[in-house]
Amino acid sequence: MDRAKAKRATVRHLFTKLVTKIESTIELPINERFTKVNKVESLFDLKSQLIEKIDELKKLDNEIEAIIDLNDLKGELIASDEERKNGISCRTKIERCILLLVKESNVVPRNETRNNNDSNIPEPLERRVVNENNVIKLPLLNISIFSGNCSEWLNFWNSFEVAIHKNDSLSKIEKFAYLKTYLRGTALAAVSGFALTDQNYDFSIALIKERFGRSDLVI
Repeated sequence: MDRAKAKRATVRHLFTKLVTKIESTIELPINERFTKVNKVESLFDLKSQLIEKIDELKKLDNEIEAIIDLNDLKGELIASDEERKNGISCRTKIERCILLLVKESNVVPRNETRNNNDSNIPEPLERRVVNENNVIKLPLLNISIFSGNCSEWLNFWNSFEVAIHKNDSLSKIEKFAYLKTYLRGTALAAVSGFALTDQNYDFSIALIKERFGRSDLVI
């Protein structure tokens, strides 16, 4: 048991350092060297690390609680519960920050309109919006429809990644059009508010992979 406690003490220390890093990353200001896209990517990575640490602590807690003296069990459960709450709170902060950044970033909503006075000024490439009704009709490929069932994610993503995501002959806008074609239900709802732009495609891929591609959600 001493060995398990020593290992847990180390993991708890790393967990505390990670929480501190997450909180400082959330507070980092956006600038030219640390863009909103950079921040979202960093937070996704930190969230994955946080989930791993929470799972590791849970396993160690269960191992120790199974063999600890009953007189010490109450203290163990209280300490473990506080850590669990801290982890949930930190994860919630990350998810809230990611959603806020996505909404405030250069991700372009469908209903965005340009000021008439700026009609002669070309937009940056990543800000150009394509009307979905005017997108070239793309041929359907042999890819399964994905409706948000996490157990079906891997099969869908493997097919989509090979046929479309890594297909250099397609533009990101075309890839995004394909993506929406093969999504239904909650999966489509997650990205339906984004217009067809290069940057929106990158954000949408990151979002659906984070939401539906997690192994801990597969039953």
